[in-house]
Amino acid sequence: MMPGIDGFEILKRLQRSSSIPILMLTTWGAAMDRVQGLEGGADDYRSKPFQPEQLMARFKSIIRRVYPKEDLGKLTAGDLIIDEAERSAFINEQRLELTGAEFSLLKLLLAHPGDPLSREELIPRIFGREPSAFDRSIDNLVNNLRRKLGPYPDGSDRIKSVRNIGYCYTIKGGSGSFS
Repeated sequence: MMPGIDGFEILKRLQRSSSIPILMLTTWGAAMDRVQGLEGGADDYRSKPFQPEQLMARFKSIIRRVYPKEDLGKLTAGDLIIDEAERSAFINEQRLELTGAEFSLLKLLLAHPGDPLSREELIPRIFGREPSAFDRSIDNLVNNLRRKLGPYPDGSDRIKSVRNIGYCYTIKGGSGSFS
Protein backbone atom coordinates (compact mmCIF):
# COMPACT_ATOMS: atom_id res chain seq x y z
CA MET A 1 0.00 0.00 0.00
CA MET A 2 3.05 2.26 -0.16
CA PRO A 3 3.40 4.58 -3.14
CA GLY A 4 5.74 3.24 -5.81
CA ILE A 5 7.09 0.21 -3.91
CA ASP A 6 5.67 -2.66 -1.89
CA GLY A 7 6.86 -4.20 1.38
CA PHE A 8 8.31 -7.27 -0.32
CA GLU A 9 10.64 -5.09 -2.43
CA ILE A 10 11.73 -3.18 0.69
CA LEU A 11 12.37 -6.53 2.38
CA LYS A 12 14.62 -7.62 -0.52
CA ARG A 13 16.57 -4.36 -0.39
CA LEU A 14 17.01 -4.56 3.37
CA GLN A 15 18.21 -8.15 3.13
CA ARG A 16 20.90 -7.11 0.63
CA SER A 17 22.24 -4.22 2.68
CA SER A 18 21.63 -5.07 6.34
CA SER A 19 21.42 -7.86 8.88
CA ILE A 20 18.88 -6.14 11.14
CA PRO A 21 15.91 -8.24 12.25
CA ILE A 22 12.69 -7.49 10.33
CA LEU A 23 9.11 -7.79 11.48
CA MET A 24 6.66 -7.15 8.67
CA LEU A 25 3.49 -5.38 9.79
CA THR A 26 0.96 -5.32 6.96
CA THR A 27 -2.67 -5.29 5.93
CA TRP A 28 -2.05 -8.32 3.72
CA GLY A 29 -3.02 -11.35 5.76
CA ALA A 30 -3.33 -14.14 3.18
CA ALA A 31 -1.31 -17.29 3.84
CA MET A 32 0.73 -16.88 0.64
CA ASP A 33 1.68 -13.31 1.63
CA ARG A 34 2.91 -14.58 5.00
CA VAL A 35 4.90 -17.35 3.33
CA GLN A 36 6.40 -14.88 0.84
CA GLY A 37 7.41 -12.49 3.64
CA LEU A 38 8.95 -15.18 5.84
CA GLU A 39 10.72 -16.91 2.96
CA GLY A 40 11.91 -13.50 1.79
CA GLY A 41 13.83 -13.06 5.03
CA ALA A 42 11.43 -11.47 7.52
CA ASP A 43 11.86 -12.70 11.08
CA ASP A 44 8.12 -12.40 11.70
CA TYR A 45 5.02 -11.37 9.76
CA ARG A 46 1.97 -9.82 11.42
CA SER A 47 -1.18 -8.64 9.73
CA LYS A 48 -3.50 -5.95 11.03
CA PRO A 49 -5.38 -5.79 13.32
CA PHE A 50 -3.10 -6.83 16.16
CA GLN A 51 -2.89 -6.36 19.90
CA PRO A 52 -0.09 -3.95 20.93
CA GLU A 53 0.97 -6.29 23.77
CA GLN A 54 1.32 -9.17 21.32
CA LEU A 55 3.38 -7.01 18.96
CA MET A 56 5.73 -6.01 21.80
CA ALA A 57 6.10 -9.65 22.85
CA ARG A 58 7.05 -10.55 19.26
CA PHE A 59 9.62 -7.70 19.14
CA LYS A 60 11.16 -8.93 22.39
CA SER A 61 11.22 -12.51 21.14
CA ILE A 62 13.04 -11.52 17.95
CA ILE A 63 15.57 -9.42 19.89
CA ARG A 64 16.26 -12.30 22.34
CA ARG A 65 16.86 -14.69 19.47
CA VAL A 66 18.92 -12.38 17.26
CA TYR A 67 20.94 -10.74 20.06
CA PRO A 68 21.30 -13.32 22.85
CA LYS A 69 22.68 -12.08 26.17
CA GLU A 70 26.18 -13.02 27.09
CA ASP A 71 26.57 -15.66 29.72
CA LEU A 72 27.70 -13.34 32.47
CA GLY A 73 29.66 -14.75 35.35
CA LYS A 74 32.41 -13.87 37.74
CA LEU A 75 36.02 -13.38 36.80
CA THR A 76 38.60 -14.05 39.48
CA ALA A 77 42.22 -12.97 39.36
CA GLY A 78 43.99 -13.60 42.66
CA ASP A 79 42.36 -11.34 45.25
CA LEU A 80 40.28 -9.50 42.63
CA ILE A 81 36.76 -10.60 41.68
CA ILE A 82 34.55 -8.93 39.12
CA ASP A 83 30.88 -9.77 38.79
CA GLU A 84 29.87 -9.09 35.20
CA ALA A 85 26.14 -9.38 35.82
CA GLU A 86 26.22 -6.71 38.52
CA ARG A 87 29.14 -4.78 36.99
CA SER A 88 30.91 -4.71 40.32
CA ALA A 89 34.47 -5.43 41.44
CA PHE A 90 35.95 -6.49 44.79
CA ILE A 91 39.47 -6.77 46.20
CA ASN A 92 39.63 -8.86 49.37
CA GLU A 93 35.84 -8.56 49.60
CA GLN A 94 36.08 -4.72 49.57
CA ARG A 95 33.85 -3.25 46.86
CA LEU A 96 35.61 -0.92 44.42
CA GLU A 97 33.76 2.18 43.23
CA LEU A 98 34.42 2.07 39.49
CA THR A 99 32.99 4.12 36.65
CA GLY A 100 31.50 2.28 33.68
CA ALA A 101 34.62 2.90 31.60
CA GLU A 102 36.92 1.74 34.43
CA PHE A 103 34.88 -1.46 34.81
CA SER A 104 34.99 -2.10 31.05
CA LEU A 105 38.76 -1.59 30.97
CA LEU A 106 39.31 -3.88 33.95
CA LYS A 107 37.10 -6.58 32.42
CA LEU A 108 39.00 -6.42 29.11
CA LEU A 109 42.39 -6.59 30.81
CA LEU A 110 41.30 -9.49 33.06
CA ALA A 111 39.94 -11.41 30.09
CA HIS A 112 43.50 -11.39 28.66
CA PRO A 113 45.81 -11.61 31.70
CA GLY A 114 49.44 -11.03 30.82
CA ASP A 115 48.61 -10.13 27.21
CA PRO A 116 49.10 -6.45 26.45
CA LEU A 117 46.23 -4.64 24.77
CA SER A 118 46.98 -1.50 22.79
CA ARG A 119 45.27 1.87 23.08
CA GLU A 120 44.04 1.34 19.51
CA GLU A 121 42.27 -1.87 20.62
CA LEU A 122 40.93 -0.47 23.88
CA ILE A 123 39.51 2.91 22.84
CA PRO A 124 36.86 1.59 20.42
CA ARG A 125 35.86 -1.20 22.80
CA ILE A 126 35.49 1.08 25.81
CA PHE A 127 34.45 4.42 24.35
CA GLY A 128 32.92 3.31 21.04
CA ARG A 129 35.03 5.67 18.95
CA GLU A 130 38.21 5.59 16.94
CA PRO A 131 41.43 6.73 18.65
CA SER A 132 43.01 10.01 17.60
CA ALA A 133 46.74 10.74 17.40
CA PHE A 134 47.08 12.40 20.80
CA ASP A 135 44.29 10.56 22.63
CA ARG A 136 45.30 10.02 26.28
CA SER A 137 41.92 8.75 27.50
CA ILE A 138 43.16 5.19 28.09
CA ASP A 139 46.26 6.43 29.92
CA ASN A 140 44.08 8.53 32.23
CA LEU A 141 41.68 5.63 32.75
CA VAL A 142 44.57 3.27 33.60
CA ASN A 143 45.94 5.78 36.13
CA ASN A 144 42.54 6.10 37.81
CA LEU A 145 42.10 2.32 37.84
CA ARG A 146 45.60 1.75 39.28
CA ARG A 147 44.80 4.21 42.08
CA LYS A 148 41.52 2.44 42.89
CA LEU A 149 42.96 -1.08 42.68
CA GLY A 150 46.14 -0.26 44.56
CA PRO A 151 49.30 -2.35 44.23
CA TYR A 152 49.75 -5.98 45.12
CA PRO A 153 50.91 -6.61 48.72
CA ASP A 154 54.51 -6.82 47.44
CA GLY A 155 54.15 -3.31 45.98
CA SER A 156 54.05 -4.29 42.30
CA ASP A 157 51.48 -2.82 39.93
CA ARG A 158 48.44 -4.86 38.96
CA ILE A 159 48.29 -3.12 35.57
CA LYS A 160 51.60 -3.16 33.77
CA SER A 161 52.64 -0.73 31.03
CA VAL A 162 54.23 -2.50 28.07
CA ARG A 163 56.38 0.01 26.24
CA ASN A 164 55.20 0.85 22.71
CA ILE A 165 52.35 -1.66 22.99
CA GLY A 166 49.82 -0.89 25.73
CA TYR A 167 48.70 -2.34 29.05
CA CYS A 168 48.15 -5.75 30.61
CA TYR A 169 46.85 -7.08 33.91
CA THR A 170 49.42 -9.11 35.86
CA ILE A 171 48.29 -11.91 38.12
CA LYS A 172 50.26 -12.93 41.19
CA GLY A 173 50.09 -16.48 42.52
CA GLY A 174 47.79 -18.06 39.97
CA SER A 175 45.72 -17.28 36.96
CA GLY A 176 42.41 -15.69 36.21
CA SER A 177 39.28 -17.72 35.64
CA PHE A 178 35.61 -17.36 34.83
CA SER A 179 33.14 -19.07 37.10
